[in-house]
Amino acid sequence: MLNSTGFRGLYDVGWQQFRAPLLKALLVIAYCSIVLACFVNYMRGETSLGLIYVFLAALSPVCLYVALRAPLVFPFCLYIVSLPFDSISSLGSGGTLSKLLGLLSAVAIVPAVLRTGIPRRLPKAVVAWVLLLAFMLFSLLWTMNSVDGTSSIQMYGSLIALYALLALAPVKKFEFNTILAAIVLEGVIAAGLNAYLFRQDAVATGVASSRYILIVGDSSIDPNLLAGALVLPFAISLYWLFNSRYWALRVAMLPALAVLLLGFAAAASREGFIELAAMFAYLIVRSRHRIWLAAILLFSSVTALLANPALIERFQQGQRDGGAGRTDIWHIGIYALRDHWLIGAGVGNFPDAFDREYLNVYAYHLLGWHWVAHNVPLTIATELGVAGSIIFCIAVFAQLTALRKCASDMPLSELRLALEGACIAALVAGFFASVLNTKFLWLAFSIMLIMRTYAFKLKVQGESRGSLSHFGRAWHRAPSELHETHA
Repeated sequence: MLNSTGFRGLYDVGWQQFRAPLLKALLVIAYCSIVLACFVNYMRGETSLGLIYVFLAALSPVCLYVALRAPLVFPFCLYIVSLPFDSISSLGSGGTLSKLLGLLSAVAIVPAVLRTGIPRRLPKAVVAWVLLLAFMLFSLLWTMNSVDGTSSIQMYGSLIALYALLALAPVKKFEFNTILAAIVLEGVIAAGLNAYLFRQDAVATGVASSRYILIVGDSSIDPNLLAGALVLPFAISLYWLFNSRYWALRVAMLPALAVLLLGFAAAASREGFIELAAMFAYLIVRSRHRIWLAAILLFSSVTALLANPALIERFQQGQRDGGAGRTDIWHIGIYALRDHWLIGAGVGNFPDAFDREYLNVYAYHLLGWHWVAHNVPLTIATELGVAGSIIFCIAVFAQLTALRKCASDMPLSELRLALEGACIAALVAGFFASVLNTKFLWLAFSIMLIMRTYAFKLKVQGESRGSLSHFGRAWHRAPSELHETHA
């Protein structure tokens, strides 16, 4: 006869044998129930979104599978494509489509990071930005306006959290190339739409305006931020144009660059063209394709002026109105910095510090109250003082040197230059706009660290014998910040 131990053994064997089929059956039943419920709801006409719910429910298993196997493809690439339209994709209660996709991306990346393990030493750039976030949080103890400070902490916290997860996530070749393609795609879509609407507006009104601002309901896309979001796609397109092994891809980059350039012209953003010039200047100095890049820069300048002759007037207007009042904001901001130079006014509180000095300083242009600084270094210095400024400078230096171990003979060295040029361009824009809280800046930062992880993986594993020999010569020693669990 079987005793209790024998029955337990039979139970364990049976459970191990039938556990997987049982779980699969339960998942299939649950999935069919959800799709059926959504379909019945749609047929009853209770909601106009019923068909969308049915479609989403039917795709959910595929989306879940891809998110678990390749989170950097989905939903992260979908997040990238949504970034240019962040301000017009409101979901209510302060949420936007890109915020939702960013949250889903973070949730999908966490299991991948846990599977591979967290490295013993984090990348220096991640550590520096986290320290800056910690100091921002600490500044809430003396902040002038706790509501603005708390809102800023939530915003910076979400951006840096996703940035850190992307820096730690394992990267496959397919994922890396898909990310680059998604960046170019979002740039081409946003630039093409903006250029098309700019042209349609001129045809409809019979008058060519100086720039086009896309407005949807009560929301609009800031043309300065749109132009800033096009710099990274432009840099990657240039990289593929000169370095891709596939001639079809090289040829495809020509119309892509043309569309991006028309998007710049339609946005007519002075900051955007300064960013583009800074990126080209860096690439011309560092890249082996400097002659071709100089020719493209000259051709792009002429094409942009032909597409939008009002660009010259835009720059002349900037001299007359002090950069849309920016010089007066900086003048008042310097007086605010004088009062808060040591520990700062608290994160997110530059507008409050500005308000206290507004009536004490002469301003040539009538500004009004509660302005942001339109200058990242001035914002950091006023809000976080000397200590915060030092941490910020360390973080920027660590970010720009994150790929310093990539020597000139590495296969991806030209991509390294393109990403560094895009990051430098975004930081240059920080002297004219408050870009530290923008998603496109942190996307540029994140791509650098994603490439760092991918390059180290190629160095350790050697996906091919050729790439192994190249990386073996170029990487003089393994990055101490990374752990082999990334491989």
